[in-house]
Amino acid sequence: MRPWKFVAASVLFSLFLATFMLAQPGSGKRGGGWGSGSAYGRMYDPNTVETVSGEVVKVEKFTPLRGMSGGIHVMLKTGPEEISVHLGPAWFFENQEQQIEVKDHLEVTGSRITYEGKPAIIAREVMKGEDVLVLRNEQGVPQWSGWRGGKNAGQAGRGRQHHGGWGQGQGQGKGQPAGHRYDLNAIETLSGKVLKVERVDSRKGNWKGLHLLVDTGKEKIAVHLGPEWYMGKHDIEIAAGDQLNITGSRVTEGQDTYIIAGEIRKGEAVYTLRDEAGKPAWKGWRQGKL
Repeated sequence: MRPWKFVAASVLFSLFLATFMLAQPGSGKRGGGWGSGSAYGRMYDPNTVETVSGEVVKVEKFTPLRGMSGGIHVMLKTGPEEISVHLGPAWFFENQEQQIEVKDHLEVTGSRITYEGKPAIIAREVMKGEDVLVLRNEQGVPQWSGWRGGKNAGQAGRGRQHHGGWGQGQGQGKGQPAGHRYDLNAIETLSGKVLKVERVDSRKGNWKGLHLLVDTGKEKIAVHLGPEWYMGKHDIEIAAGDQLNITGSRVTEGQDTYIIAGEIRKGEAVYTLRDEAGKPAWKGWRQGKL
């Protein structure tokens, strides 16, 4: 690489770290137009929710509306009809630990819509065997949309499963991935000013992630957010100098102490990284029937 190109690349990467963008639902930018407030998101109607079951005959990528990023849908043969089931953005599904394949038998709950003149379903939940893929809540807000408005949004949770080093879990052994140390007995809320936004490796073999260095007045502490592939799809700014309220699990490993974030508040906006059960926003599948 020529010296001037190396310098240019370094400058661009530094700018990325200086201001990391987190997405607001429906912004249609890095989230790809898959938020609940987007034109596509508003097609979800809680009044038309139904449950169907059948066999997957096709799994395809598609772009629901012009300007959106690519998504995944399946053609489901239910018996009386063959219907398109819209799942969500491809970037979300490609990073899930379990995939949906042709010949899978699914039970789908979602909103029946008319899409390109034909019936379709925007899925809220998909059951495959004993596992459930949760995609949206009852109001249609997507699992991948972390930001909520207002002071009463979400509560940081805790749980027990693994997802590429960024899963739930509350194991305490040294050397376990960060998600495995999210401890319900170590939850706390702190506030402070962001000093840095950094890109890090959580553990060898796991996804690269993003974390903050926060000055609370009493200490300077790292706050682990989540995997880079997920965090990079969002557009609300968190930058050096921002004042945040953070709820999460404090972890001590040797001489290192850090917070695994469950919820971040910036002014009136709330970013929920883990739900009340402790399940990360980037993890769709749950084990066992709901």
